[in-house]
Amino acid sequence: MLEPAFLPTPPSPHPAVGWAFTLRGGGVSQGPWGVHEPGRSPEDAAKPTGMAPGGLNLGLRTGDDLSAVRENRRRVAAAIGHPVSWLTQVHGIRVVDLDGAEARARMPETGRPGNHQENASANTSAEVPFDGTSAGETDKVHGVVHGTPANETDKAHGVVHGTSARETGQAHGIVSGENLHRPDPEADAQITTLPGIALAVQVADCLPVLLADTQGRVIGAAHAGWRGLAGGVLEATVQAMREKVPDADLVAWLGPCIGPTAFEVGDDVRDAFLTAGSGTAFQPGRAPGKWLANLPLLARLRLRALGITTIHTAGHCTYSEPEHFWSYRRSTPCGRMAGLIWLTADRFPPPIGTLRHHAG
Repeated sequence: MLEPAFLPTPPSPHPAVGWAFTLRGGGVSQGPWGVHEPGRSPEDAAKPTGMAPGGLNLGLRTGDDLSAVRENRRRVAAAIGHPVSWLTQVHGIRVVDLDGAEARARMPETGRPGNHQENASANTSAEVPFDGTSAGETDKVHGVVHGTPANETDKAHGVVHGTSARETGQAHGIVSGENLHRPDPEADAQITTLPGIALAVQVADCLPVLLADTQGRVIGAAHAGWRGLAGGVLEATVQAMREKVPDADLVAWLGPCIGPTAFEVGDDVRDAFLTAGSGTAFQPGRAPGKWLANLPLLARLRLRALGITTIHTAGHCTYSEPEHFWSYRRSTPCGRMAGLIWLTADRFPPPIGTLRHHAG
């Protein structure tokens, strides 16, 4: 059985922090969600005939066989040695906080401090989507959600507090094995100080941003497409992390995304960033009113404005490297890769040799 393939990672900011980015190989998906066959051109790779079985598609809402996606997610959790928190991403700025008391109460033994190693073989291979909050219709707000019911006055930017999950919302905490088919919570970022659980964001051109404190006290993961960046998803995530750890010295890893020579946008996208002084991230496009946008640069400018100066950039273009990545702009349907970050229960990450890195 093929193991999931991962991109080589930059140095971890602390021994307790592990992070990874999946490539498109090492799973069981087929067709458009499969792997790129060697020797195929990027154009051919966009066709079903240019795919081979073995894709590691991690997106439940891509049209792929759901059983294949769940098996792929199971393989990723087993490879990194931790259950994974998945999101339903909506190109917003909502941040899920996984540290609530109810989340701890529902957390399986593998997610509890001190118990990870003892129970890893029994539980980490299961898909463990979870939330961190109750998210009913009235709870779909920008900001951090902690898990108590939100009333009408909570429809605002900021923190929603609480402890109970509604019938109409996703439950707070890790979902047990019998609830694997529950929807992932709607949000575009998540944070935690808890060890033993991996935060995931899915991408197929958008930018995955992984954040960690240099002392290993808090981590975050954000899905940063242009809408999320313009709306403030990075600012919301960093604010939530610093509310947890006020003196956090944060480091960022910007994973693969669509590159600045492939991401052509209109005036509306450029205008959304000009007020923030990000005009340097846009170059004239191939036609009037078109611009080539640099997502990593847009993110770097915003992170630097937040005082984050250590920023690693993957430097890969999802659009132009079909052998490694899916790209929504290149072809649809397509799969999803994931950026993942976690804190280890024993304060040391699993041996890096346990992850099958692809150096291509």
